[in-house]
Amino acid sequence: RAVFHAKVVVAADGSNSTVLKELKWNRMAGQARLLEVLTSETPDDRAFRDGVAVFDFSQAGSGLQGYYWEFPSLIDGQAFLNRGVFDSRVQTKRPRAALKQVLTESLTNRGRDLADFPIKGHPIRRFRSDSPVSAPRILLAGDSAGVDPLLGEGISYALGYGQVAAEAIVDAFARDDLSFVSYADRIQAHPLLSGLKTRVAIAKLIYWPKLIWQQELAWRFSSMILGGFQRYRQGFGTRP
Repeated sequence: RAVFHAKVVVAADGSNSTVLKELKWNRMAGQARLLEVLTSETPDDRAFRDGVAVFDFSQAGSGLQGYYWEFPSLIDGQAFLNRGVFDSRVQTKRPRAALKQVLTESLTNRGRDLADFPIKGHPIRRFRSDSPVSAPRILLAGDSAGVDPLLGEGISYALGYGQVAAEAIVDAFARDDLSFVSYADRIQAHPLLSGLKTRVAIAKLIYWPKLIWQQELAWRFSSMILGGFQRYRQGFGTRP
């Protein structure tokens, strides 16, 4: 162990951020949940042969604010399906879904028994526009700042956070001002990260219905909005 001194700290230490804890900020605010397992498969399985991934939103009737997923993975050359359930919890007043039960039923419907596989569970800090993302000399980035509340995706957004944090630090040293009071505004001005606030609204719309047909209607309405995300994704790729 050692003590390091720095003029600026970028807290890119995940949803269970130690920096958040030291700042005494509420790490539980905006917390989503997931459970996942790895199931051994054969390389000639359709998922590997055709590159098929599954996102199943049919568990809305079970109170799940999210989906069941499965996608092919190669680990040390062996074929596995990564399977799990994501619960956004963006509608905080609704009862919590029984994630283990949802995952059990989803696997049973696909001929698998959850008891045969070790379960991994992870909290995820979803993006909230009212959550602080900076303090003097400190910036949050990646999962600690908040992932996509609609699908729980964080990798592409982590790249965006990294870009914004780097630009903010360069500007801060140039102006000799390490307060980072404009960091949240920089996030909202970024072509990729600016969509997170919209995705909060879409997630609340998608995960509000309690019945399947209501959720299907919400998806159809939201597809018009989701189509607009292509604009800022393209912009992110061409940003200087």
